[in-house]
Amino acid sequence: MAEQDVFSTDELRSMLDAFTDGDWIKVGKAANALCWGLATEGKDLLQEALARALAGKRRCPRNVSVVVFLVNAMRSHQDAILRARWRDVLAQAVTVDPDDEAHASLLDQQQDKATPDEILLANQTASAIDEMFSDHEMAQMVMMGQADGLTPHEIQTITGLGPVQYASVLRLIRRRLDKLNIGGNT
Repeated sequence: MAEQDVFSTDELRSMLDAFTDGDWIKVGKAANALCWGLATEGKDLLQEALARALAGKRRCPRNVSVVVFLVNAMRSHQDAILRARWRDVLAQAVTVDPDDEAHASLLDQQQDKATPDEILLANQTASAIDEMFSDHEMAQMVMMGQADGLTPHEIQTITGLGPVQYASVLRLIRRRLDKLNIGGNT
């Protein structure tokens, strides 16, 4: 990508300084949604994406909104975390003496870990959904809001959609998910 096709780090910093509260809420909610099932928090994922972008390691194309760029940078980092997890599956295993009360909480955490089959199915489903909605940013934002348990009113406020537009996006989401045969309650 040529230098003129991407924002400089100074331009990116200025754009981040101009972020509204709504922009930060969108990015924060996306970060939290992307961390579901990972041993990291959304704020850490967002911090990593911002650090890489401001250090010039990740470049924001001029034809992409900064919010979408940050979400995609976080997705990329999430993917790297998942790939690392697959390379070293034994790193997920925790062995604790059940009689050791000081480490008893580790046993509970180990039971909460997904099996490799569950992780694979979740990754395949997430990839299929990402691909299905890659052309519709607003649908992505609505689904992220739903995943975070936001009310329809909160989602409409964040996205700037009116009730009719919101209903249209929900209809689009439902129809596309039905095509994937993973639909259900959206």
